[in-house]
Amino acid sequence: MIREPTRPRWNAGSDSGETMGLANNEEIYPNQPLSNVACEARFPGDLQVECERVKFWDRIRDQYPQIEVPKVAQGEALALQGYRFRTPEPDRSVTVALNSLSYSEAKYRGHRLFIEEYLRLAAIFHELFPRVQQLSRFGWRYI
Repeated sequence: MIREPTRPRWNAGSDSGETMGLANNEEIYPNQPLSNVACEARFPGDLQVECERVKFWDRIRDQYPQIEVPKVAQGEALALQGYRFRTPEPDRSVTVALNSLSYSEAKYRGHRLFIEEYLRLAAIFHELFPRVQQLSRFGWRYI
C-alpha cells in the first residue's frame, strides 16, 4: 500500500522562535550549481498505466503540453520506455512508463517548489492508478 507522503513541516521553528531554513520564501539560489534534479518512483509494472496513461496526461496537459515519444532500440521493450510530457519551455518534465513515474527540473527552482510539484503529480497518478500499491525503488538525482 502506498502511503501519502507526510509533508515536511516547513515552518517548524526552533525554541528561539526562529524558523528553519526551508521556512523562508527566499529559497532562490542565484548561483545554483544544479543543472538537473529528478525524482523517480518505480513500481511493479501495471498494464493499466500503459493502456491509460493518456488519462494522466489529460490531467496535466495544461502545464505539460509537449509530448516526447520514446525511441526504442532493437531488443528494448517499448512499454518500459516512458512517454515524457514537457512544459513549453523545456525546463520541467514528467515521464510515465509501465513501471515508473518521474519528475525532473532542468532549472531547479528550489526544494520546496520541487517537492510540492512532485507530490501534486504523484497524487494525480495515484488517483488514476490506485492499483499501484507498492514501490520497488524511489530515488533522487542531483546533477
